[in-house]
Amino acid sequence: MKNFENSDTQENKKTPEQEELELKWSQYVEEKILLSEYSESEEEYEKLTERFKKMYTDMDLSDMEKANILGSSIINEIRDRRQGTQEENETKPSTRVKKRKAKNEARRRALWEDESVRETLLNKFVESRIDKKDFRKLDLKKELDVLNKELEEAKEEWHEIQLEIRQENFEDESVSYKKELHLESEELRTIIRDLEEERNEILSLGEEEATEEKTDFLAMVEYEKLLEYKEQLDKGGFVWTESRKEALRDLISQQESGRMPVLFGEAGSGKSAIAEAAAVEMTGQDPLMVACSKETSEYDLLKESAIDERGSFEKYGPVMQAFTGYSDSRQENPDTTTGRMVRLDEFNLLGDKSYALLKRLGQLKPGDLLEGKPVLPGAGLVLTANPEGPRYPNRRKIDVAMRRELGIVDLPYMDMNNENPEIYETMLAALMDENNNIIVDKSEVSPHYKEGELPEESREVVLIDNEGEEEKFNVLKEGKELEKDPTALDENGKPLHGALWRVSYAISDIQKSFVYGNSEVPPEDALKYSQDKDGNLEVSNHGSPLILDEQTITMGEVVKWMEQYKVRRESSGDEFQNLSEWIKEKAQAYLKQMGEQDKADYKKVKAIFDHYHLLDEIEVLENPELMTPKEIGYMSPNVPKPVELEKIIEKESEQIEGKKENHEAEVFETVEKMLDSGETVLVNENATAEFEVFDEAKTLNNGDTLELEDDEFKFVGIVSEGKHEGKLVFEIGDGLHKVIPKETIVDEEGNLENGEFGVEIQSLIPEVRRYLEIFSKAKELACRGQQEQE
Repeated sequence: MKNFENSDTQENKKTPEQEELELKWSQYVEEKILLSEYSESEEEYEKLTERFKKMYTDMDLSDMEKANILGSSIINEIRDRRQGTQEENETKPSTRVKKRKAKNEARRRALWEDESVRETLLNKFVESRIDKKDFRKLDLKKELDVLNKELEEAKEEWHEIQLEIRQENFEDESVSYKKELHLESEELRTIIRDLEEERNEILSLGEEEATEEKTDFLAMVEYEKLLEYKEQLDKGGFVWTESRKEALRDLISQQESGRMPVLFGEAGSGKSAIAEAAAVEMTGQDPLMVACSKETSEYDLLKESAIDERGSFEKYGPVMQAFTGYSDSRQENPDTTTGRMVRLDEFNLLGDKSYALLKRLGQLKPGDLLEGKPVLPGAGLVLTANPEGPRYPNRRKIDVAMRRELGIVDLPYMDMNNENPEIYETMLAALMDENNNIIVDKSEVSPHYKEGELPEESREVVLIDNEGEEEKFNVLKEGKELEKDPTALDENGKPLHGALWRVSYAISDIQKSFVYGNSEVPPEDALKYSQDKDGNLEVSNHGSPLILDEQTITMGEVVKWMEQYKVRRESSGDEFQNLSEWIKEKAQAYLKQMGEQDKADYKKVKAIFDHYHLLDEIEVLENPELMTPKEIGYMSPNVPKPVELEKIIEKESEQIEGKKENHEAEVFETVEKMLDSGETVLVNENATAEFEVFDEAKTLNNGDTLELEDDEFKFVGIVSEGKHEGKLVFEIGDGLHKVIPKETIVDEEGNLENGEFGVEIQSLIPEVRRYLEIFSKAKELACRGQQEQE
């Protein structure tokens, strides 16, 4: 397949053939693709079109890049129409589907009306067709960038509206304006949802075949995600994985529902970072923070008496500052007209009076008085706490009345499984150096992928090329599959998976076992262990649930492990140990730190490390080679591994004696031929016609001739598509050709018969002519023998 970027701009004067193709393609796009049938009105369609024109003008994209996006969109539309079932065509689309289709129509129109973009697209299309090559390669990266840009703009716009709604910066009588804001907010939610669905479609193959082009693209997307994680670690040490983003969305949703949002989670789960991010999202300002304890009083939250050279006054605490905008009682006017959020960490440690104040604060509305000062719009609380349970006996149990005021969101540790390996991805990002490279042997960091199994029978798949045409392929080999057992060993008893993948699972199991220590009844799928006669523990499928009372490993510690490894490696040069050795060293140090203080947890954690073979003897590795970004991306189990395909071609018959059989797939070229009827057809010149004549397989190759009424006509190929598809094509002179069905040359019984054009076929290729002579003599001898018997 060919990408726009790989071809030079066509500057020469167009030939008549080029002009004709360009005109036909332009007419097709105008009449079939650039429609406005899904828009509510022509005015709405024009408004959407202008919006996209502005967006593409603002983006730093070349005409070539825009043409890539337009070409991809057109091809996707053609493909969708061809793949659509009759039921889908007859079903009235939903409002959401109509909006998405209207948006896509307007996007295509915006690009098409850019003359430079249109000319670039048409030139490249014509060039591709003239060169008999596939329509240009889909530029999925640019398409994804555009979607991300739209998504970012829509989220920013929605965020601005939410701030305005929360802060209520409009007159009381403007009820209609408030309603308008809410409606606009809901519309933007729909747009964001649609964009995210569209983005996910690009990032997920779904039912599509995992061709190398698509999986390479997904590998690069995965690599860019790791770069984002690295940037987040460099800035604040916190990574916004999907589970963290989901918790943030839930927290904001609870606040929008009129409840005080509260985040429950264990130590190191990221409560504070998420609560702070939620506060910024809700107000546009950093929150004020209070670290709660039993000693935290109303005075700490609201105000305390103070005195200076001017006299006595009340100095306001974080809650008064955030809710009213005043810093002290002597101020005549607040510092701001909008409120802020107060982040109360471990709020369930508060004493009775402060706890009662918390209830009252949750019920305040803008304009209500707090210590004689009006509450500002947008002010509120966001809370964090450790989960209730036996591990935290000094935490207050939330009463029923308070629970009604709270919007509770539970925050588990990061996910670590084959479908969503967040711990592994975070550690991988932490290993990236300042040049975004990972200087580690691939075998130490990558999970193990086993060879895909060959299909039991040749499986045929149909793919849609960049022109929307179907192409058939045989699957020769499935893509590699992840070895799902993270503890799997090879035939020599060595771990199959890299140390980084195994330690990610070990950390996850330690964290889960720690969480279960705060539960009255651990879940059924909790890790289990048994004990041998010497008192050693080992993870097993039976036995007691493995519960940790005191010990866990936070993601902050894990990230430090990786950062320390980079520093040590850079300072120690090539002689420094491999990552596997470093992980073993850190695991041993962790166990040593537990030491004699916590024998029970020590044995259990060691059993987990042993289970994942992290304390085994380490094989010394050579200096690692630099991994390419694509190789880094391919390590993720989220990226499918490409299948091996062979394009299906016309079945080749037995070759004439002396020719070698060729098993390699061939790519056939098609050319346009003029028929004597004035029509044009696309002809596969490399195709061969096969016949069964007198139980012998015979092949008609390009250049072989048939004698029709004493005239020889040269066979030039087979029609590849259209109403004449599969018919044989013969050159008859003056640049004209005839199409003849195969059945009119040789019937099902292998007899030569008259063609549909009323001409007698007197001979086929020379070999067939010889068979005719033998047949005639045999028939003559048979007749003589019969006469002699009579």
